[in-house]
Amino acid sequence: MKIKEIFEHDRPRERLMSFGASSLSDAELLGILLQTGSGKDNAVDLGHRLISRFGLRGVFDAGFNELLSVSGIGKAKACKLIATFEVVKRANSGRIAERKVSCAADVASYYMARLGGLKQEHFVVVLLNSAGYVIKDYTVFVGTLDSALVHPREVFKLALKESAKSIILVHNHPSGDVSPSEEDLRITEQMREVSKNVGIWLVDHIVVSSNDYWSIKINNLK
Repeated sequence: MKIKEIFEHDRPRERLMSFGASSLSDAELLGILLQTGSGKDNAVDLGHRLISRFGLRGVFDAGFNELLSVSGIGKAKACKLIATFEVVKRANSGRIAERKVSCAADVASYYMARLGGLKQEHFVVVLLNSAGYVIKDYTVFVGTLDSALVHPREVFKLALKESAKSIILVHNHPSGDVSPSEEDLRITEQMREVSKNVGIWLVDHIVVSSNDYWSIKINNLK
């Protein structure tokens, strides 16, 4: 059934305006984002199809090609969904720049939202000034972490360029298990040794997923 064939007061958009977004089902909310259906399916039907395929959280984290694999979802609809969800992620996490960092959780909460749902590992360096405020962050590597590929010179070149006094390393584990691997610890130790030589303190290395994090305490490393 097409949306326009539903009684006007029962249509998702009209119910949202009258009763608020909380009155709508997950599929109806997705239908409003999609705006139009495809073939015999209306927009809400497409919403149901997406949820059946991925689950609501899975739709939020699905990549472009994954969305395209669902019948009725073309490039325009996939782009609209991805852009909408990215705005939500950024709004929930806010900006990291100019934040005061006093503990691992101050950084972890931001990157759990930003990196937690990604399908590849992203390695980020967070630059801090002498007062502990974030100057800027950079993604320096995307892919499976390897100490042969994640070069300290790239990390500390950025830190020196921005006159950072200390840095925090952050990367995500797409598997959801935030326990640091042997390679994670090897990279951390490598960065720690270089940090002593250049005089820029490596505060921590934090591993994140969408709902958890692990802080590697640098001073406890042997």
